[in-house]
Amino acid sequence: MVCDGSSDERPARRRHWPEAEKRRLVAEVEASGRSVAEVARRYRLASSVLGRWCARYGTKMPPATAPSFVPVTVAASATEAKEPDGPRCGGADRDPAHPWSATGGG
Repeated sequence: MVCDGSSDERPARRRHWPEAEKRRLVAEVEASGRSVAEVARRYRLASSVLGRWCARYGTKMPPATAPSFVPVTVAASATEAKEPDGPRCGGADRDPAHPWSATGGG
């Protein structure tokens, strides 16, 4: 439905949620194991709003992850590494007459 002002219907007013009610809904999300979207639908509330309330009033914190390190083994030194096959930028296969060549054209 488009609200063009021609009908007597007015858009719904914003609801005011007291902090105690916000905390109750956040507690319901945490205790029930339901998703934020599911609880938000139940109360006809945008899930993004309930998500913000969960971030602000929630007690569950995401698990802290400790930095992890991965061991590295060096197989060969840079001088021992095999050169890749095929053309390379700036190699002998460059056309000296090409306009973008360092030695030719332009």
